[in-house]
Amino acid sequence: MPVVVPIKDNYLVSSIPSDNNGASGLINIGWDGSIRDTAILEFQLPTLPECCRTVDWAKLVLTVHTPQPTDFPWRIARLIRPDWIELESSWLEYDVGKPWTIAGAEGEGSDIDLVTPYRVTGIMPAAQTGTYAFERLHRHVQDAIDNRAGIVRLHLWQFESRPGSLFNFFSREDVEFPRRPQLIVKLKDCEP
Repeated sequence: MPVVVPIKDNYLVSSIPSDNNGASGLINIGWDGSIRDTAILEFQLPTLPECCRTVDWAKLVLTVHTPQPTDFPWRIARLIRPDWIELESSWLEYDVGKPWTIAGAEGEGSDIDLVTPYRVTGIMPAAQTGTYAFERLHRHVQDAIDNRAGIVRLHLWQFESRPGSLFNFFSREDVEFPRRPQLIVKLKDCEP
């Protein structure tokens, strides 16, 4: 069962649109009606033998830094851009001088793909502590294995406004490895 941490991650902030947060120890995601924070993550799956290339299930596990009093309606889509730079990307740009089609990496069809494999939604309950699993990512991971050399790129955002909502998760830069984001994949025909 592969468990991988991101090779890069960042969060994009509408209120400080030129700032880069790629070296931050946190990933912030939220929307309070005016300010939006979205997250982008990229994972590289290990090379898999031909007999072990069918995904049974997959999930993204994030560790909550600061519990919030509101629920978190989330959505995950495939991030299309392979050339985004972790330490240069911002709300406005995926690299210096190269703007996202729509700020926040929200250009459907050019920045994100809501169709292939499909978007995934859910709601994290209020006051969540510890880890939270974003389930049903098997199609995203299967698409990466079949079409993208095992590279899984995800765009995660809050799709409904909540007053005062800002959800903090530990990033790949956290000093404690178990708190870093993890993509956990169960493969068919490979494991008991």
